[in-house]
Amino acid sequence: MRIKTDLRPTNNLVITRLNRVFLGLLLVSAFISITSCGGPDKVFEDYSNIVKESWHQDSLVSFDINIDQVEQPLNLGVTLRYGLTYAYTNVYINYRVTKEDGTLVKSELEEVVLFDPKTGKPLGSGMSDVFDIESNFLESYNFPEAGKYAVSFQQYMRVEELPDIVSVGLKVTESGVSN
Repeated sequence: MRIKTDLRPTNNLVITRLNRVFLGLLLVSAFISITSCGGPDKVFEDYSNIVKESWHQDSLVSFDINIDQVEQPLNLGVTLRYGLTYAYTNVYINYRVTKEDGTLVKSELEEVVLFDPKTGKPLGSGMSDVFDIESNFLESYNFPEAGKYAVSFQQYMRVEELPDIVSVGLKVTESGVSN
């Protein structure tokens, strides 16, 4: 009787080792790709949940931000999380930027379209029955001076209660383009 003394790995073992090496390289390259994306640098991002998912006309959603460098132009955007049962295709929002002492810096009425007017499909990203949409309301904006500011949002939809708005957020990013 002859005993086989071949100690070479079997084909299944070689494939398993190759799979582990390939998977490891794939994970490392995915991590590097995600962390080194050339997107805008985030300065501030926060969200506020709407009580009972119904935004009252008198309710302000407000965020306090600290601006250190006025030389860097910034993009300011609103993020809305909304339900599929939202009754309109859009939402009108009045934003206000004020200094710490209450001095008004900027205020305008903005429209954010939530559903495609032709197809009725929700815009933005989401799953199931809740979607998020981002919309810049100030682009390449230079604040007049360094300091603390408040950015507030108020719904202007001619209804007292605006159901199916789940949360409102503020996102501030570096724009990289001067005014």
